[in-house]
Amino acid sequence: MATKKHKKSPAQSSRKKLWIFRPVLLLLLMFAIGGSVYAPELKGNFIFDDGFYVQHNPNLKNFSTLIHWKKFRTYRPLYWFSFYLGKQLWGNHPAGYKMVNLISHVLTAFILFFFLLRLLELKGVYDRWFALAASMLFLVSPLATEAVSYISGRNNGIGGLFFIIGCFLY
Repeated sequence: MATKKHKKSPAQSSRKKLWIFRPVLLLLLMFAIGGSVYAPELKGNFIFDDGFYVQHNPNLKNFSTLIHWKKFRTYRPLYWFSFYLGKQLWGNHPAGYKMVNLISHVLTAFILFFFLLRLLELKGVYDRWFALAASMLFLVSPLATEAVSYISGRNNGIGGLFFIIGCFLY
């Protein structure tokens, strides 16, 4: 049996992926842009509540005190566990904590790109450039500075990441 060759429609051929829309390259580009925008912040010190929540928090010294969540003002196990791991890995050096915040912020922007693509497709529009522009704007927005520079603001980055993943999967 001979196989038929299908011609691509003009719409399909115009959807040819540019290098920027390949997921791995897009993620690398977002890390490069996010890293360059927030690089000065990675050199910063603990600010505001960071000393209370991370630097001088006796509950982060060992896991046995960590599992007693009633000692904390808020019940956010992933939030506190991330601080515990950070304390074990980086001690009182804020750069490591801020790097984790940067990674979660970049991943949020990356997932936002795909969420916006899906949302636009549901509306009958396939505009990768709009989704890219919106996710890049989210990545470099001065309003999102707190998600990276403020270590205690990690709940914004983690919450945003899981919120967008939840919306994307719904």
